[in-house]
Amino acid sequence: MNVGGHRCCETNRGRIDECTKRTRRCAVVWGLWFDGAFWFGTGSNTQKARNLAKNPNCIVGTQNAAEAVILEGVAEMITDTAMQKKLERPSLKKYGLSGGDGSEPLFRVTPKRIFGFIEKSFPKTATRWTFD
Repeated sequence: MNVGGHRCCETNRGRIDECTKRTRRCAVVWGLWFDGAFWFGTGSNTQKARNLAKNPNCIVGTQNAAEAVILEGVAEMITDTAMQKKLERPSLKKYGLSGGDGSEPLFRVTPKRIFGFIEKSFPKTATRWTFD
């Protein structure tokens, strides 16, 4: 993943923490960093989709804790079929999957803050990016 022109760790799966009013929910998702945001899909009837409809604030973290990237942002459901088509090639390249036929929700998590560090050289490598 590249953030603000900096290379961050590559991973197949991200973890999305959905914050609700009373509880904190967590789910594992596969996703892509594309065009300045984290993108993922899920079924329209999943708990993930229902939680994000109630409260779109979320946290996404990479699978590799040794090269951690933690994104705080807001998830937005995207229904633009042209964007789904744009994501098809990177999804095929990364996962060997097209990302579906467009019948299920696609989410874009726009970052508010991103934290990153490499465990072996922490705290020297700790970095934070803030977005408007």
